[in-house]
Amino acid sequence: MNEEINSVCSFAAGLGFEPYGIDHLVDAFGHHRLPLDPEFPFAIKAFFYESFPPGERLTWHNRLELFCPVSGSGSFQMGERIIDFKSGDLLVVDNLKLHGALSFDGPRSLAAVIYFRAELFYNLGSAVCDYAYLTPFYGLSETISPVLRAADPASEAVHEALGKMIRCYFDAPGDQYSRIGCKAYLSEILYLLSKHFGASDLARAEYVRRRDQAQRLGALVDYLNTNYAEKIAVPQAAAMVGMSQSTFNRFFKQAAGMTFVDYLTHLRVTKARQLLRDQSLSIAEISNLVGFTDQSYFDKRFKEHFGKSPRECREMAKSS
Repeated sequence: MNEEINSVCSFAAGLGFEPYGIDHLVDAFGHHRLPLDPEFPFAIKAFFYESFPPGERLTWHNRLELFCPVSGSGSFQMGERIIDFKSGDLLVVDNLKLHGALSFDGPRSLAAVIYFRAELFYNLGSAVCDYAYLTPFYGLSETISPVLRAADPASEAVHEALGKMIRCYFDAPGDQYSRIGCKAYLSEILYLLSKHFGASDLARAEYVRRRDQAQRLGALVDYLNTNYAEKIAVPQAAAMVGMSQSTFNRFFKQAAGMTFVDYLTHLRVTKARQLLRDQSLSIAEISNLVGFTDQSYFDKRFKEHFGKSPRECREMAKSS
């Protein structure tokens, strides 16, 4: 096992590590904003902490996070919990709580941090069993330490998959096969972590809750995926699943992680991004085809989602 850990760490040490510094991405409330590609919401950051000040600012965010120390040791805070770590450990971060490294010591303090959004593995249209990938994040009780230690039996296989995923990500960034590989190896990591931590009562209860949500909202989601361009208001959507508007709003946000209006907008702009590859359609035509009656509003919402205007995305697609 030690040989495998060393090989992963030596590979990571060959990466282009950047100084840890995220203040420019953190607002006054500690919210750490890191834009991820909506079509593949995944990123790996390789940080070095040589100038890391003790008691670095704690942050929170909506992404899921795995913190993987490559070299050195220290302590990491999640909410009120403080966890000691060393090279070769893997921490499953409670991302909605204020968190971050409190200390990071050693001649070479290095870490790989993996960020991804939950919908990469589970959303309203997924098979319910896919939720099991996320149980290390949502299914652990407070009595379980969210750490895979370097000496744990599952560590060797996790480190092997981690090394392959890191190579996939950095050797061919943005390539479609790189994305396939990253998701495949991350799936393996999450599978191994789920088995390592075990299915708690909390995880089973959450699984049942997600299954019930999927059953109640399944018909609506199928309808939206086909009829996203139609004028669909909250009262109509609520009636389709037999709920009052207030209950539906609460239930939908709990299941989807966003409001119904935001979900419908996400469907529309995602479809629009696909249509931009068709050079025979004008941007005004695409705006209308996906359900926007006001092109300026379409441009605004599109840029909010993708960080670029529809015209800029079309030019990028044309040159690729």
